[in-house]
Amino acid sequence: LAADTRDLGIKVGILGPGMAKTRLLAAAGYSGPMAIEASEAASGVIAMIKTLDEETAGRFFNYDGTELPW
Repeated sequence: LAADTRDLGIKVGILGPGMAKTRLLAAAGYSGPMAIEASEAASGVIAMIKTLDEETAGRFFNYDGTELPW
């Protein structure tokens, strides 16, 4: 999709919010050290959207900016 929309000036990215602390996660009984606050996940995803450009379009990034393999 990123390649198909490049000429239209549309940037497409794949962004993972991480494992955010939610009621669903708590109901599943998980509260481990990998869980982050939902506000941190949201802030990270928003920051990644703002930095999306031709070089990063079409790649997969975590909320903290690290590139994820896929």
